[in-house]
Amino acid sequence: MTLARAEAGRNIRNAAGNKNMKKLMSNLLLAAISGILMLLAFPPFNYSVFAWVCLIPLFFLMRRLQNYKQAFLYGYLAGLVFFSGLIWWLVNVSILATVSLIIYFSLYFGIFALAAAFVFKKNVEPLVLGFIWVVLEYIRMYALTGFPWGYLGYTQYENVRLIQIADITGFYGISFMIAVFNVALFNSFTRGKRAVSHMMMGLLLIVFAIMYSEHCFSSDTLRGVAKLSVIQGNIPSECKFDEKYSAQNFETYKNLTLEAVKQKPDMIVWPETSYPYTVSSAYEPADIKDLVGAGGIPLVFGAIYLKDGAYFNSALFDSPAKGIADVYSKIHIVPFGEYVPFEKALPFFRGLIDKPMGDIKRGKRYTLFPLRTNSVFNLGEKGISHVSYFYKFSALICFEDCFPGLVRTFVKGGANFLVNITNDSWFGDTPAAEQHLQATVFRAVENRVSIARAANTGISCFISPKGVVYSRVNSFGKDIFVKGVDTQDIEISNRRSFYTENGDAFVYFSFFLILLVFFVDLYLLPAKK
Repeated sequence: MTLARAEAGRNIRNAAGNKNMKKLMSNLLLAAISGILMLLAFPPFNYSVFAWVCLIPLFFLMRRLQNYKQAFLYGYLAGLVFFSGLIWWLVNVSILATVSLIIYFSLYFGIFALAAAFVFKKNVEPLVLGFIWVVLEYIRMYALTGFPWGYLGYTQYENVRLIQIADITGFYGISFMIAVFNVALFNSFTRGKRAVSHMMMGLLLIVFAIMYSEHCFSSDTLRGVAKLSVIQGNIPSECKFDEKYSAQNFETYKNLTLEAVKQKPDMIVWPETSYPYTVSSAYEPADIKDLVGAGGIPLVFGAIYLKDGAYFNSALFDSPAKGIADVYSKIHIVPFGEYVPFEKALPFFRGLIDKPMGDIKRGKRYTLFPLRTNSVFNLGEKGISHVSYFYKFSALICFEDCFPGLVRTFVKGGANFLVNITNDSWFGDTPAAEQHLQATVFRAVENRVSIARAANTGISCFISPKGVVYSRVNSFGKDIFVKGVDTQDIEISNRRSFYTENGDAFVYFSFFLILLVFFVDLYLLPAKK
């Protein structure tokens, strides 16, 4: 009898152990599936439809968990899966930075999962999770200098008939709409309270976004045009800052520029640090002066700029009449790329980085460059009319186009259009370039401005104020690791967007709604029962 009881006890424990193991594996699988579905919505996969369901597996998991610590850890796992698959290409710059960023970014998924578990357990209105997602995205945008990558709303960057509400809410409005739809669909699957009304809310948001987008596309906001040429030199990273290749690199950009001159653009744009020599504030480089003078067309070029003993990553505007008319020095410099964070407090940190770091200083001025364009109109019997227009534009360097607040400051300050000069060659032939482009599309829509992008390699292209990428430097179907020139007219919009004028009002509204919903559901409603 004693042996029989012992055997029965072992069988019960084994069964319980097997049950716990199955439950653990199920939990791990649900968390991983959420991360994978979200990853598949981004380049290079671009299955944007998965964004509309990617949070549902995580919600199923959060609803059945009673332990908040477990909720956080499973959410953190979903974040690890997503960010590991999204930004793995950063290892080409720094392995330490890549691992650090993945560990850090995943915290936001853990916090969101913790909030979801709390909402389900306390029976709080679940649509509040859409607002929580927005606030967490905003914090991730700017906390610890920010690395603005992989936002839920960005998955819809090619769906221009849906994303026009970004000129009111910023891209956060698209993220909110997707998160709310995930909640509504989950509530329908689980037959939760107010499932029908939640589904109606999710669908109404989408219908409103589509109707507003159609209105935007039917509205005439054209003020004028400017004709720009963007140059993509495709200089290999290992040759870019090697002095023995400097003359060859300049020759590449010179020849491409002379090709662009034949198109008679109003301005030519070179990429970030495309000029292979340091430019001193005391002089105009003779080779640039000769090139601009021969073509008679203004040139924006990227270079390392030396002023008062400090080095800046800058965009310089050189005109045939005035030489270097003005300079913009990059305001948001890249941690681990252009400077080492906390180097003064932790001087040993530089030795841990596996790539040589620069000592670039931060710019402080939001420069507006002037551009005069010349348009020719055939008036028939009255002859030919030449009309000049004067515009202002700003240059965004590298990933500055990823920061909505920075871009908005330029446009609110008077920029009629923007150029983005960048270099994505550091990341190799990876999804990095297309993921970078996602952000640029939303900056165009948010501020209703055209953006011309010139990349050493990456994606050199033109984006309309409605977020349409209508032309790219391309060779045999490739737009990365090819060299070439593209010349296009860009639209100058006469519309100033709500987002440009008011910034992240939707985020602040979201924060207020979170406080209101929790106060009502946790304090007022229980008191009435």
